[in-house]
Amino acid sequence: AFDISHMKVTLQQEFSIAAYEMQRPSVLYRPSVASDGNKWCALYGPNLMEGVCGFGDTAAKAMDDFDQNWLKQKTPVAVRMEKQAAKIANEEALEERLNNDQFGVGA
Repeated sequence: AFDISHMKVTLQQEFSIAAYEMQRPSVLYRPSVASDGNKWCALYGPNLMEGVCGFGDTAAKAMDDFDQNWLKQKTPVAVRMEKQAAKIANEEALEERLNNDQFGVGA
């Protein structure tokens, strides 16, 4: 009398959604959430410089931003090293360009 076969598919989808949500960094690591001025801040770590954070107009948006930053944010040391490497590469390129101009190469 009752055909509930469609419920199986619906339940499978709901379990998949729940499993995905439980894998989010904001769920696994449970950052602290507090208001910061007119925004919400989700912070994991001792402070903004040493931890991972996310900001948003709502706590949910702050958690979404936290998730994105968790996946892409680098340590302060790694950022400094990348900047230093870029600076060295730019200086070498400038020096090479000046050397080529001096000898008339590429004219």
